Amino acid sequence: ADQELACRVESVLKSKLEPFQNSIQTLTKQMTMIQQKSQKDSNLHQWKEQIEARIQELADRATAEKSIQYNQENLEEGFGKDFESLDQEINQLETDVEKVAKVLPLKKRKTSFK
Repeated sequence: ADQELACRVESVLKSKLEPFQNSIQTLTKQMTMIQQKSQKDSNLHQWKEQIEARIQELADRATAEKSIQYNQENLEEGFGKDFESLDQEINQLETDVEKVAKVLPLKKRKTSFK
């Protein structure tokens, strides 16, 4: 009789525990899924930060290149003006040299005839 009672109690307990065991299994699966999703979210967040950092790096480089290009254009423009003024000075000097060269031989001729 005790054996039969023990079997019945065990059967009742098993039937009462079974839904809890199913719930525990379901909760365990859900926890695993949540942990996996959390890990994916963490990875996505890291990737997002890496991508944002790379975008910022590229933007900084583009800004620097644009600044270099701007400075280079200004330098070229400045040098262009300098070269233009140097060219004008050279032309003026050549003109002066030609004038002097025309005058000097005449003076030499005058002095050579004396």
